[in-house]
Amino acid sequence: MSESTEVHIWNPQTGIQDLPADWNSLSVPSVKDVQTEWANLLNSSKGQGEIQEFNERLHREWAIETGIIENLYDIERGVTLTLIEQGFSAAVMEHGSVNRDREYILALLNDQKDALEGLFAFVKQDQPLSTSYIKSLHAAMTRSQTTVEAFDPEGNKIQVPLLHGDWKKQSNYPRRGDHVYMYCPPEQTASEMDRLVQMHHEHLGKGVSPEVEAAWLHHRFTQIHPFQDGNGRVARALASLVLIRAGLFPFLVPRDEKEIYLESLELADQGDLRSLTISIARGQQISIRRAKSLGAKLAPPSNSLQEAISRIELALSESSESQAARRKRAARFLAEALQEPFRESIGEVIKRISNTHPGITSSSTSIQEQEQFPQSLLNALSKQLGYLPLSPSFCIEVSTTFPLNPVLYLYCYGVSDPLQDIVEASLLLGINSEWRLISPEPFRLNGAAVNITSAKEWLETSITVMLDLIRADL
Repeated sequence: MSESTEVHIWNPQTGIQDLPADWNSLSVPSVKDVQTEWANLLNSSKGQGEIQEFNERLHREWAIETGIIENLYDIERGVTLTLIEQGFSAAVMEHGSVNRDREYILALLNDQKDALEGLFAFVKQDQPLSTSYIKSLHAAMTRSQTTVEAFDPEGNKIQVPLLHGDWKKQSNYPRRGDHVYMYCPPEQTASEMDRLVQMHHEHLGKGVSPEVEAAWLHHRFTQIHPFQDGNGRVARALASLVLIRAGLFPFLVPRDEKEIYLESLELADQGDLRSLTISIARGQQISIRRAKSLGAKLAPPSNSLQEAISRIELALSESSESQAARRKRAARFLAEALQEPFRESIGEVIKRISNTHPGITSSSTSIQEQEQFPQSLLNALSKQLGYLPLSPSFCIEVSTTFPLNPVLYLYCYGVSDPLQDIVEASLLLGINSEWRLISPEPFRLNGAAVNITSAKEWLETSITVMLDLIRADL
């Protein structure tokens, strides 16, 4: 067996860490818009049947995906859609469409769905979070499991009993590749969980925004890893609890975003909660979009041609307006996701150059909303991109004291495409009122999250081009 590398997720010297003092900088403003829109939908006298149907489908999807993320089972996508649409049934899971016994999978799905619906009931009762509730949540989610595969310190696979609703009795050593992840030992689990709950209540008293608190609670819980198994599922349930209490949607991680989700957790291990916070916020935006669109899809048939014409005219109008609104929200989300990597990338360049040229500095970054681009900027974009942005929405500006006083603009914008929502970012260099597009290609928002590693690589490539251009002009 090849030698393994130990990765200490939980710090034995400090234990779990509280939120940073500047936790408010991690907040994502667009989440408040989602809260308002969802509250308006829930309070509307129209479409309550559609809202109920949306919630039921969302709960079933959450129950399915939270187990797939943990490799408890695998279900083909087509069967997954049927289960979401029609409800859980072993008969739907035909031979070859799943990788485990159908009845066992069905039991797990029902356990996980029941646990999620229990979160809503818990919120309605207005009860404070406690370690005893976390234990009962774990027992509910793992009700149909009896044993769990584990690894001893030498890396050997062993089967151990799954303790339902009780802290682990043995150390857990999950593996990814040749890395062994070390969590809180059993003898300190209870005290660390007490600290976790206490800090959570302090955060609520301080008014920590829900997306930040959900990310913090999720990550610190996974650092402790208090149960022998089921920690990932319970962590996502606890994040969901925070969001539900704030009038938002459960934290759903689709299988296609597993790698980005794991990367966000790894960045949090390094002290950066931003990626996980942004992923949670983006998921809220997708959920509200789906909730708003479901009513139109489920509307009853028109009674006359005139009614059908009126409905299609209204739908076309609303679709155009909602598409523009979605792109604007997505552009802001992309700007929020790229702001910190952009600041860090520029800061690192300035720091290294200022060691030999102390006069080189840069301004701080901030997100600015733009009603329209300057024409010179539009011309620079269209010349190299081959199209004009549809909705130039947000930019981040950094001024520097390099020779010629170059200014960097990171623009996030929607692209004109009637068939899909496309949002991109481009990096431009301004010298003497002339604009140069320095990013070799735009950074495009794909799916529900931003791959921070890819974003940093894109920024590094673009800033390399910038430095070469400045050098050529010296």
